[in-house]
Amino acid sequence: MRRGQPTHSDQPVLQARAGIFKIIRCCSGAGLTLSENFWPLVTFRFLQAAGAGVGTVIARGFISNQMTPKAALKAFATLTAVMGFTPIVAPIVAGYLLIAANFQTVFGLLFFARPADSGRLLVPDSALS
Repeated sequence: MRRGQPTHSDQPVLQARAGIFKIIRCCSGAGLTLSENFWPLVTFRFLQAAGAGVGTVIARGFISNQMTPKAALKAFATLTAVMGFTPIVAPIVAGYLLIAANFQTVFGLLFFARPADSGRLLVPDSALS
C-alpha cells in the first residue's frame, strides 16, 4: 500500500474523532452564545478549547491519510499558515465586535457563521484523488 491511501484501521478512528469534534464545537458554541454568568462561560470555553485541540489532530490525520505526499505537503503548508494567521486576526476582529456588541455576539458569530464542514474549504477535492 502506498502512502496517501486511506487505511481501514485509521478511517473509523478519524471519523469518530471528527464526529466528537463537531459535537463538542456545536455544544460549546451554543453554550457560549447563551451563557450569561461566569462559570458557564468558563466551562463552555474549556470545552471549546478541547474541541479546537482535537480539530488540529484530526485535520493532520486526514491530510496524511488521504493525500499523496506532494498534495499533503501543500495541504500541511496551508494548514500551518491558517493556524498561524488565525490567532493574530481573531482577537482583533473580536475586539471590534465587542465595541459594537456584547461577548455573546462574538460567540454567536462563531457558532452561526462558520461553515458546517470547514475542513473542505482548505482541501480541494482534486487533492484527495
